[in-house]
Amino acid sequence: LAKQSMLIGVPGIMYAQKNVNTSIHSLILNIVERHKHDLATCVNKDLLHAIVEGAKVGSFSSCTPEDFIVDNCTNIYFAGHETTSTTAAWCLMLLASHPKWQSCARAEVLGVCQGNSLNTDMLWKLKTVCLLICRLFTHRT
Repeated sequence: LAKQSMLIGVPGIMYAQKNVNTSIHSLILNIVERHKHDLATCVNKDLLHAIVEGAKVGSFSSCTPEDFIVDNCTNIYFAGHETTSTTAAWCLMLLASHPKWQSCARAEVLGVCQGNSLNTDMLWKLKTVCLLICRLFTHRT
């Protein structure tokens, strides 16, 4: 509610938001169409496949199947983006508060990567980083 009041009086803000929503809608539908063509050759079923199948068999009174697909995809994308960015910020804050561990992790990453991009083989060599991640995000049941 507070954020909406900040936008009062800004000329054209409604049109800009509509353009963004239209762009997101069309981009997601393009991805879904490409995914439908790939399903003929694909054996593995993924989350997008489940959403598309749910849109086919579901009965919707308030929205179209296309809107169902777009709404679910945007919810999953933005929720994942928020979670990832919050986790990364939290890790950086904790490392900044412990400079000794930060320097150990930095030295290990620089030693393993040696100026190259990180790949899956290198991940197994990052013992200190794995230790820090397991310490920060312990498994809880």
